[in-house]
Amino acid sequence: MSEKTYSDREIVLELFPATHEKLIPQERLYSLEELGSGMLQLKHIKLDKAVLLSPVDPSGSNSSLLCCDLCKHQALRSQMQIYRAHAEGQMSYRYISLCRQRKACLGRYILHEPIEIIERLFDLAN
Repeated sequence: MSEKTYSDREIVLELFPATHEKLIPQERLYSLEELGSGMLQLKHIKLDKAVLLSPVDPSGSNSSLLCCDLCKHQALRSQMQIYRAHAEGQMSYRYISLCRQRKACLGRYILHEPIEIIERLFDLAN
């Protein structure tokens, strides 16, 4: 016998019907997949595009703060990772910062609207 499962959205609407629309879970626009050796694949779910991200070696002071471009969490450099997106066949790069704790990052990521800096990464994936 299969158990009925409920989506995040269904649970929030059932238990907290007065929740503001921006806080109600919806289909996310982006997903992150770890490929090994620090590489990530960032996928745009609606556009069916993907970008490979390679980690950049850290430099500078570990006490400086960075902001995650996906979840907007601000933390010390040691808790963040800068990634480089490369367009194949071109000599252009774009950079983004993401939390090292991927699960926590995706848990904080509640925006359901396009994020401009991330949308620009997908221009490389033509």
